[in-house]
Amino acid sequence: MILLVDDDPHLTCILRDFLSAFSCDVTAAKNGVEGLRQIMASDFDIVLCDMVMPTFPGDKFYIAVERIKPRLCRRFIFMTGHKADPQWDIFIRKVGGMVLWKPFHLQELITTIRTVLRKARCADVHEERMNLMRSLTGFAGQDGNGESQPANGCSGTLPVRP
Repeated sequence: MILLVDDDPHLTCILRDFLSAFSCDVTAAKNGVEGLRQIMASDFDIVLCDMVMPTFPGDKFYIAVERIKPRLCRRFIFMTGHKADPQWDIFIRKVGGMVLWKPFHLQELITTIRTVLRKARCADVHEERMNLMRSLTGFAGQDGNGESQPANGCSGTLPVRP
């Protein structure tokens, strides 16, 4: 499933029709508020997000999604026609996002979707493996010194008595 968040009804129609031809199930939202409602109600494989929308722009939408479904953030593809505006470029680089600069060729969209899905699946598998390792070993991860820490928060060492 793909969530398409864009305030341009013409582009939304074109993208929905194109992606439907590839057997994609597309849910459209005309702004970030509607997008959040959809995120709360369903899971999505990809989020296509316009950066410049009235009321709730793409960067704010991303930050809101990051708080409620952080794993979904690795599945974002940002779209914008504002290449000259460094604000969007800085944000997209900061979050490590993929971007399609409008106007883009529809084949670029398919290529980008495949790339994002591949990267997201690899990250999901890695996360699942780490969670499995933590549960099997009882360790939660590493502390600030690179030392493994048990899941219960204990140091894992016994006190030495003099």
